[in-house]
Amino acid sequence: MWSSDRPTRRGALGLVLAVGGCGFRPLYAPDAGGGALHGQVRLEGVEGREGYYFRRALRRRLGDPASDAAYTLTVALTFSERGLAITPTDDITRVDVTGEARYALTPHGAETPTTQGVARSVSAYNTLANPYATRVAADDAARRIAEDLATRVFLRIAAAA
Repeated sequence: MWSSDRPTRRGALGLVLAVGGCGFRPLYAPDAGGGALHGQVRLEGVEGREGYYFRRALRRRLGDPASDAAYTLTVALTFSERGLAITPTDDITRVDVTGEARYALTPHGAETPTTQGVARSVSAYNTLANPYATRVAADDAARRIAEDLATRVFLRIAAAA
């Protein structure tokens, strides 16, 4: 007895054919945006600890830039913090961290970027009685945001490539 909730092979085949017919291309295929940008993007403008995390995460996706890289990715990172949970004695117990990456992907030798935009990410951490533990939590939140921003920027420039 067949259940109407259980997918069938015929239904799965139909889904595969429908997705293939709509122009869908895998992001990491050799001729798609992710594969075409591998080793072809030189990164500029990211500094500091958050910049290190951003560069490292982006390098995992794009690889090391070739000496004759076809594109330059200029990124400006900004981070801000805001206290969310405040006790009656005005102690902050939860901090919201927002990161923003303004980016522009420009072909080598061109003045006009092929794509540009802003990516945003938010994380939070709890403040603790131990200042060292609070600092570690804050650094971890900044790292998570920087890595998330790198993923978001990569997906946008790969889709535009």
